[in-house]
Amino acid sequence: AEKTGKLKQGGIIESINGRRLAETKRDPRIVLGQLITDAEAGNGQIGLLIKDKGPVLVQIPVLGRYSDTWPLNCSKSDRIVRNLADLLAKQGKNEWGSALFLLSTGEEKDLDVVRGWMKERKPVWAHNWQVGLEGMGICEYYLRTGDASVLPVIQAGADHLRDRIYNGAWSGRGASFNYQSGGHLNAAGVHCLTFLMLAKTCGVNVDENTLQSSLSHFFDYSGKGSVPYGDFVPKPGFRDCNGKTGGLALAMTAASRLTPEGEKSIYAKSAQINAMKAYYGTHDYNVGHTGGGIGEIWKSAGAQLMAEKRPKQHHEYLDARRWSLELARRHNGAIGVAGGEEGNYDQAAGEKLAWGTFNALNYTAPRKHLHLFGAPLSKFAKAYPLPVRPKDSVAADDDFSSP
Repeated sequence: AEKTGKLKQGGIIESINGRRLAETKRDPRIVLGQLITDAEAGNGQIGLLIKDKGPVLVQIPVLGRYSDTWPLNCSKSDRIVRNLADLLAKQGKNEWGSALFLLSTGEEKDLDVVRGWMKERKPVWAHNWQVGLEGMGICEYYLRTGDASVLPVIQAGADHLRDRIYNGAWSGRGASFNYQSGGHLNAAGVHCLTFLMLAKTCGVNVDENTLQSSLSHFFDYSGKGSVPYGDFVPKPGFRDCNGKTGGLALAMTAASRLTPEGEKSIYAKSAQINAMKAYYGTHDYNVGHTGGGIGEIWKSAGAQLMAEKRPKQHHEYLDARRWSLELARRHNGAIGVAGGEEGNYDQAAGEKLAWGTFNALNYTAPRKHLHLFGAPLSKFAKAYPLPVRPKDSVAADDDFSSP
């Protein structure tokens, strides 16, 4: 703000466009998000009343209104997507969710950027977090293009997880077997399961014991509350701490698209019941160990899986969380995560580890250019018959997958 020459760090904002936060009796973040929405739909002017200085007028770009069907058929959403995509291309660096986001736009020029990144990708993986989160984009790239040059990278990721699985799941980084009474960090491990399902869809050699034991382990949490932090029983209620339940919805979607039973499978039902937790947990924001922002990324990604089967709930969720997307956007087009008390996941492209680029899937997942979000089945995809029900699951478990 100080760079504009109009403000100084530490100044007190007494009102914005005539509104005082103390008078709204609402969460101030929701009010601030709506102020941005209104300004971008109007003349882009935000009038600040600064203590001991008086009125200061700030001009922000006019992006227009959100359409009733946003993010689809919405020029404002399209501009937000294009601003981020162009920034990532200019930045020339594949960070955390960059490849996944560019593939989700459906634009050929964005695919060309990812092609360039994949030429430089080496089959070396640092830790389980990276395999799960970055690996999704690499698998999606293969399914889009059939570019066999990335298959060794995917294979190396599958081998990495084979060598580090412990008791059906994974830690985040090193193997501390007494961590959380079992060495598991499910906020990382659930995405490793998603990667394995995608890797198998890409046709690489996934160790059978690794595949089946992790599928059984995580399926056991499905529908019974929310995925726990470590190797525990499920947590009661709809509170999706750190987005593990939303992550499980994605893993089960990948499983349902791998097995020939598809939408008739128990995995498709599991995906929907876990996706619904996002809708029923809308009122919980930034809940989680280490800050919670990571949860908003995967909770919203899970909610995108309701778009066809529960369109009303899907759109209600988006409308209820629109304020957080407004506050997550940066002036340069990057997208972070609207900060909470800790805010350590509120990082955008070019800022440390760009968690927020995953958050941008709110705008693009409904375009259906990603395998995980309903793109037509790739001609490069392989099918594999998963068990009708995972090991140790019984017919009574089906009740947990019913709304």
